Amino acid sequence: MRRSKSCICIVTVVGTLAIGCSQHSDTIFSEEPRISPMTHYYSGRVLERQNDLLGAIQQYGKAVDADPKLVEAYAQLSVLYQRLDRVDEAQKILKQGIDENPESAVLRNNFGFCCLLMNDFVGAEQQFQAALGLSPHFDQARMNLAIVLARTDRMSQSAAEFAHVVSEDVAYYNVAVICMDMDDYVHAEWALQNALASNPDFGPAKTDLPRVALLASREREKSSPPVLETSLLASAVDIIEEPIELMMMPVLMNASPEEAPSDRAEMNQDDVESLSWTAHSTMTLVEEPIGTK
Repeated sequence: MRRSKSCICIVTVVGTLAIGCSQHSDTIFSEEPRISPMTHYYSGRVLERQNDLLGAIQQYGKAVDADPKLVEAYAQLSVLYQRLDRVDEAQKILKQGIDENPESAVLRNNFGFCCLLMNDFVGAEQQFQAALGLSPHFDQARMNLAIVLARTDRMSQSAAEFAHVVSEDVAYYNVAVICMDMDDYVHAEWALQNALASNPDFGPAKTDLPRVALLASREREKSSPPVLETSLLASAVDIIEEPIELMMMPVLMNASPEEAPSDRAEMNQDDVESLSWTAHSTMTLVEEPIGTK
């Protein structure tokens, strides 16, 4: 009798344990698997390359929801909203991203770019200055700042900012391109003359100067000439001496986090965006953000 009771007791315990395991297993498999924020982000990059911009926006949105600190997702969302001419939404998501990541130079730069699209030069300058305060070697933000300075008639300051990234002759040539885009041929002539003073053999400036000088003379005939800045760039300490292609002009630039030295750099090599300017023989400023490849 004792053995029989002992066996029954053991069977009862084993049965209870089996039922408990079965219930726990059902709970585990009934839960939806958690997808990491970076998985959503990379899914967005894949969809973006397939030109499924709305699908990419959805994935970046899920990445932001899962990780409000994910700078990469905010940055790509802003680029896609701009490509879809939804600048208000780009600004909104960037403000949200900056609130969550106040130390992000990338998000400051991209917000400044939105301001440029809205012709808010004061706001754009503030954001680019903030980006450079966080990341002094952030070339895209510095180029964008140089564009703002030229657009607001601060030509020498613009050339000085460009010269942090490109050679002095190209810096002045970039200023000339912006002036020509604004139909300001007097300052364009001044910038081309400074480009040639820096490098007498600089082909693009030599080619453009006669035509620009003619247009500048006509402009002077219509109105009194502005006071021109005659001094060359005061210091060339920060000028990059590496060779650079000629006929280069600035492009208003957005940035991915991989492009800002002080922001996150955990991206795969395939996701690294290259800093670029666009050659443009027609002297028309291209106002498109750098998006993904």
